[in-house]
Amino acid sequence: MINMDENEIKDTVTQGYRNVLKREPDPGGLSNYIDEIKNGLSIERFYHTLRTSEEYRQKFGGQQSSIIRTPS
Repeated sequence: MINMDENEIKDTVTQGYRNVLKREPDPGGLSNYIDEIKNGLSIERFYHTLRTSEEYRQKFGGQQSSIIRTPS
């Protein structure tokens, strides 16, 4: 389980959207991923989910444009 408070999770999700999708998170996505992480979704899996999303494929052709490091 992740040892982060809700504000830290919110910051992590927001940064993930900025790093991977190059945009701010929409309210629904932000809320969903906060809940998912609170319920056990790892940060690594969260980043993987963004990188394999339909939105990512549409924006970036399905290939990672650069290596994105997840927070330790």
